[in-house]
Amino acid sequence: MDAQAKALDAEVLRELAHKSFPIDVGLEPAPPQPLDLVALAARATRAPAVVDPVNLRRDLAQLGKALAGMALFGFVLRTASEQAIPGLGHLAWAVGLPGALGLAWLICLPALYIFWASKEDGVGAREYLSAAAAAIVALGAALASTAPMLWFFAVTAPHSRTVAPLAFLFMGLALSASGAIFGSRLRAFGGKLSHLASWSFLMLLILTFAQFAHLYGIHWF
Repeated sequence: MDAQAKALDAEVLRELAHKSFPIDVGLEPAPPQPLDLVALAARATRAPAVVDPVNLRRDLAQLGKALAGMALFGFVLRTASEQAIPGLGHLAWAVGLPGALGLAWLICLPALYIFWASKEDGVGAREYLSAAAAAIVALGAALASTAPMLWFFAVTAPHSRTVAPLAFLFMGLALSASGAIFGSRLRAFGGKLSHLASWSFLMLLILTFAQFAHLYGIHWF
């Protein structure tokens, strides 16, 4: 009887403990699960779903600053190329350089969009225009940042043979930077743009710009 009473008391205590603390009383604890280091590493290095959110309104608002930077470089470029005193001709170059660059982008963008971007799942017209706006903004910023240096050499050494090549170098570097940013933004949006296609687009852009610059009477040498 004592053994049955003890067993009954033990069962009652177990039920009370189970109601008070909802755990498996008297059962062996579950063995710890092994740590999956591969899964943790993959989770830590996983890229975010959205690399750079599209903000087309912000990019378009910055185009005004980019055009001002291009106009400043065009003004200085005439001084460096022709050693001329500032006048109406400088204003013509200040308007012509942004015009030539803008027309070059306007001509080249539809070609790449029709043959490449329209077939990409992650790149629509909004992402495409945002990448182009970011590239043009970078182009204007690069030209504006090098204009004071070009002006310094054009004023202090107007007859130097290095001034015109320096202006040509600044222009080439700015165009290359804008093309690289354009390609990187498209790839960030999920587009599979190869480096060969990116550089081909850049060469087409440079050739188109050179043609429009010639029509505006802009030259480097």
